[in-house]
Amino acid sequence: MKNLLRILLVFLVSSINALGCGWYPYGEEIRFSMMNPEVFDDGGMSPYYFVAWQYGDEYEATAKNDPNVELWKKYCDGKVDAKAIFQAVYSLTESAVLNENPKNNLLVYLRKNNPDAIQYLAFAKSCSGYNEVDSYWYRYEYKLERSKKMLEALKRSRGSKDEELIRRYRFLAIRLAYYNNDYPKVKAIYEKSFTSDWKDALDYWALYFKTMSDDFSAQKNFELAQIFVHAPGKRFGALGGFEQSIPIEEVLRSAKTNAERANVYVMYSVRDKGRSLSTLKKVNELDPTNPLMNFLVVREVNKLEDWVLTPRYTEFPPTVDLRGSFYETKVFNLMEERTSDDKKYASELANWLATAKQGTNSGVMKLAEAYLHGVGGNPSKSLSILNGKTVFTEDASKLVAQFKVLFKVQVNAAAALSSAEKEVLMASTVDKYNYFLFAVSREYEFQKKMDIAAALFSHVNDDLVSYEDEISWRSKTKKETLGMDYYYSWFLYLDAEYAPDEVQKVIDFAQMHYDENSEFERWQRVFLIDDFDRLHDLLGTKYIRQNKIDEAIIAFEKVKVILWENDPYKTYLDANPFHADFYSEHQASEYDTVQYTKLEIASLYRDYLKKAENPNTKNRAYYYFLVANCQLNMSQYGNSWMMRRYFWSSYASASNLDDDDDYFRVKRAKVFYEKAMEVSKDAEIKALCLRMVGRCEHHQLNFDAPNGWDFDYDRYGGYSTYMSGKNQSFKQLKTKYPDLADELLSNCWSFQRYFTKLQEKSS
Repeated sequence: MKNLLRILLVFLVSSINALGCGWYPYGEEIRFSMMNPEVFDDGGMSPYYFVAWQYGDEYEATAKNDPNVELWKKYCDGKVDAKAIFQAVYSLTESAVLNENPKNNLLVYLRKNNPDAIQYLAFAKSCSGYNEVDSYWYRYEYKLERSKKMLEALKRSRGSKDEELIRRYRFLAIRLAYYNNDYPKVKAIYEKSFTSDWKDALDYWALYFKTMSDDFSAQKNFELAQIFVHAPGKRFGALGGFEQSIPIEEVLRSAKTNAERANVYVMYSVRDKGRSLSTLKKVNELDPTNPLMNFLVVREVNKLEDWVLTPRYTEFPPTVDLRGSFYETKVFNLMEERTSDDKKYASELANWLATAKQGTNSGVMKLAEAYLHGVGGNPSKSLSILNGKTVFTEDASKLVAQFKVLFKVQVNAAAALSSAEKEVLMASTVDKYNYFLFAVSREYEFQKKMDIAAALFSHVNDDLVSYEDEISWRSKTKKETLGMDYYYSWFLYLDAEYAPDEVQKVIDFAQMHYDENSEFERWQRVFLIDDFDRLHDLLGTKYIRQNKIDEAIIAFEKVKVILWENDPYKTYLDANPFHADFYSEHQASEYDTVQYTKLEIASLYRDYLKKAENPNTKNRAYYYFLVANCQLNMSQYGNSWMMRRYFWSSYASASNLDDDDDYFRVKRAKVFYEKAMEVSKDAEIKALCLRMVGRCEHHQLNFDAPNGWDFDYDRYGGYSTYMSGKNQSFKQLKTKYPDLADELLSNCWSFQRYFTKLQEKSS
């Protein structure tokens, strides 16, 4: 699972997932989709669903989707259930089939009404081990055994008077000959046993092995197209044997009916990842009842979800875009331009669906039509269609309910939700529920309903969500947290994206008076209430980033002490933030004799700053120095970085948060060291402060230093020489205090003497 592959770089709050080292969401992990094709398909087309990879899930035969089950059911005059047939044909052993006292209903029926069919089933099972390509070591032995089985199958067919069993024995012979690489024999048996008047699965199975024995040709493509539509178990092989380079016009010449022509169009488009409306129109015109018509419609919807909704909701580019990568072009707003064009295509497809000939399940087309209007930017029209008189299947009705809620919120996020709509939001067992809930959260956010959005976000990717349904998204304003530009945790998203006043609204929403008897109201707030202290911590942290210390203290005062007493706070706030020397960063020092909470740090900071700014304070330089130390320690390079962040890594990159200049470039720390220098009249203390200003400038230069592969530091004498040459503060130190500069720049032990003098002047 994704979360298990992630590696913690720091110990984060318990509700936050781990971060993956080197992992980045892509493909199916970010492709947005609510219209799950599984709702409209029995699994027979699962490998060809629209996905970011080459194929979808592997086809798996079931009692519901296997046409062989229907053949046996017909053979038994409909008197045996599908599950019993599936078990007997695919699960029971040869000896179990021959058991004289079977428990399986199919075997019981056959023993009573047609014992010859029992013998056929037993023989078919004895052949099953030969239905595969031989390994090198067993090739000769298997070839002989397979030949014997093939001859026995033909002999049995000649001895039977049951036409259905005769065809089945002949099919077994064809299959055995095929795996023996005896293609002439395959064709000879087929020509004597089957006709081109294909009616059922057995006909198409036999045709499959005959066709796969042929060379590439337009006729072969035509036959594989018919097999693909009518024989689910042979689709993968049929597609593998299909030659896409043969012009479709040549293949169509072999078709005798419109239904056969439609099947050819289906075959050419089934894996097309581009726009396929022209093909949909052809298939619909030729054969509106084509078994795969609805599949093609849903697949086209899934494409548009990726092209339009993946960017809209996740801020990632579409996972499948045949027009080229967004990362390989410098065209401004390319993704927005393409999305706008794709929305027009969604509307065009929706309008066509309204006029298309209706097939076997008109509800699928009507649902697609409604959804596509919303995808295309007209949610009001979607709601009009969804609230119409169309009768949907039970499974599709779940999607209808989701679409109604989504588009209602998109039209007007201020509109009150009905009881039924609230139930839909809480219905965690509905297919693609996590994606639906995420989309609704985003729609509230787009309309600045940040409190409701956050409440819903808190349920996205919760513990009930399976790995396959987890979703990652990015910030529209390009903010980053955890050192990455994507999110999978609501708390981390709020940390990066929400302004302090918006976090306050979330807190107010969580604690506002509400009907405690309302399941929805409780559900909506449950995670916000659980993380109430953490939300106040987040609010205070955001104010720290904005250097609004009074507001931060007010927020921190509302945090229960127990939060500070546990990890990660007790681990990552275990140092003295008011001490810093020339080189100290995260390592422990002799000054770390006490541990402060965020509230205590902010309060002390305010007290020291007041003293520093008070003209009547003795030795203001000392207090400015302490304030500067705290600012330095609250940065990427200090021992109390957790005052500003919930994540730390040795790899520093801009996060686009409010305080990047203070956190990465330590500009505010530099300002306070400069103020300490200004108010001091002692040369040694001034030199000490200037040395610390130089340290801040070093961090700033290091963060902003060119890191491109083509930048040649050797031209400047190497990286260290380049950096020292850029540091104006160190140059100034050497110029103004030449007698002190060498000691301050090269002797790390010198700090204590200078700092002790600074302390003594304040006592």
